[in-house]
Amino acid sequence: MKGQLQKVFSQSAIYSVGNLANKIVGFVLLPLYTDYLSSTDYGMLGLLEATAMILVAVLSFRIPTAMIRWCSETEDLEAQGSILFTSLISLLVISILINLSLQPFASNFAILAFNKESFTIFFQLLFISAGLEILNKLPLEFLRFKEKAGMFISINLIKLVIVLGLNIYLIAYLKWGIKGILVSQIAGHTFVLLANVVYMLKNMVAKFNMKAAKGMAAYGFPLVFSTLSAMLLSLADRYLLPYFHEYSDLGLYTLAYKVSSVTNVFLITSFQLGFLPIAFKRYKDDDFKPFLSKVLSYFSFLVVAFSLFLSFFSKEIITTFARDESFWLAYQMVPIIAFLFIFKAIQYVFTLSLHFTKNTKFNIHIVFLSLLVNIALNIILIPVYDVYGAIIASIAAGLVGLFYSYRLSERFFKVDYELFKIGKLIVVGIVFTALLYLINPLDTFWRWSAKLASIVAFVWLMIALKFFDKNEINFVKRTIKSIF
Repeated sequence: MKGQLQKVFSQSAIYSVGNLANKIVGFVLLPLYTDYLSSTDYGMLGLLEATAMILVAVLSFRIPTAMIRWCSETEDLEAQGSILFTSLISLLVISILINLSLQPFASNFAILAFNKESFTIFFQLLFISAGLEILNKLPLEFLRFKEKAGMFISINLIKLVIVLGLNIYLIAYLKWGIKGILVSQIAGHTFVLLANVVYMLKNMVAKFNMKAAKGMAAYGFPLVFSTLSAMLLSLADRYLLPYFHEYSDLGLYTLAYKVSSVTNVFLITSFQLGFLPIAFKRYKDDDFKPFLSKVLSYFSFLVVAFSLFLSFFSKEIITTFARDESFWLAYQMVPIIAFLFIFKAIQYVFTLSLHFTKNTKFNIHIVFLSLLVNIALNIILIPVYDVYGAIIASIAAGLVGLFYSYRLSERFFKVDYELFKIGKLIVVGIVFTALLYLINPLDTFWRWSAKLASIVAFVWLMIALKFFDKNEINFVKRTIKSIF
């Protein structure tokens, strides 16, 4: 089991390099964005990004994930190549249809979202970018399946350099603003496609597998509804905030969410990228359930610890990278938003049971229930508590989804998770988060000293509370050593 755990976290660490680079570029661009975009523009950008995320997540029909699932069931390289080809043709058709059906209505979207037809170009570029990103998902998922982490990271790093360079040129020199950001994204997506052409052609077999196509459609179709609900669950507040308040409020919320989501990109997404192919190959093994239980415990600790570290230094991060003081209040939201990603991380592991047992239709129940709670609370709380109402609504909805996911995992793929340990971890995390609001008003020297001491105290306290036993501590040391 220890060898497998090392493999999981080693793979996750490798993927986190590429994902961290993505966030580093985001922080590097913050001074650029806050210098050349107002908080209102930044709020508009947040709305456009939310729309793109929904389009990509929903209209990809989870075909890339289904491709991994079907390829994992056969060792026949020709069969895998046929499944890859079938998936590519399916996504290509979807990408073309998206643009054929949505481009004629770009002006309508501009008027609906921003009440200005002159912003039509934003949606025209957005639809092109979304179509390319949907195509990109397949080669990147196939690299994961083949465990080509080095190639995966290299392609993404080069893409980020391209996006970074174009952003600086188009925004700072040509003054294209939001349009420049969207053009840069299109260029980055185009590079990813071109960089993967040779590897994809080498592994594809030009044979459309109708049986696999039907199976993947049956697997992915229920996920469309759950994915749509999940995206609305995460992003509904982006649409509701401007309705009740101003785009400038959405701009602050978007910035706080971006900083908080470093946990999502660096740890959660990296873990998903590294763990899912391993889980699909091993879930039938006799020792997999104890293995999964330990994975959740260690993963939860990493997510909570990293979220605390990010929260403790959110003030310094935002005031350093966002030079416009109108953005600085966003740091106060980061520690609370961080808990959304903690709940998301734990829920992800619980919902794996639905994938192992091919009961993905129950994802619809989870996210739909959470969505109802989220929208209802958003409508009630945002008019009263502004941005914090949206955050409270999201946390409440996240808890509902978390508990329901656990109940379903108990039903379909029962695992004896170390829930008492994880509960202690979250309670301690809440205590230290509350402490942060007493530390932030201090002078610089005392603030930094108290924050560093608090991080050390958190780790020490978790050891004192026996979150790790002696063997586990030694194992963590060996794992860290193997990663580096």
